[in-house]
Amino acid sequence: MKKSNKSAIEKIQNHLQEHFLPLHPNSKIKVKKGYGKNIHILIISKDFAGAPVKQRDEMVWPIL
Repeated sequence: MKKSNKSAIEKIQNHLQEHFLPLHPNSKIKVKKGYGKNIHILIISKDFAGAPVKQRDEMVWPIL
């Protein structure tokens, strides 16, 4: 893994922990390197239960 990608992954992970977790404290967040220059973000939250994809996206994208 390139240093720049690792740095970006760490920055995203830290940002989500600082800004998403306080609003959704029972959530689990995993950020990892994807294929090529992609970064994969997995957020598991009870707050997503029953919410349509658009609503889930609206909970995350403003923070990113």
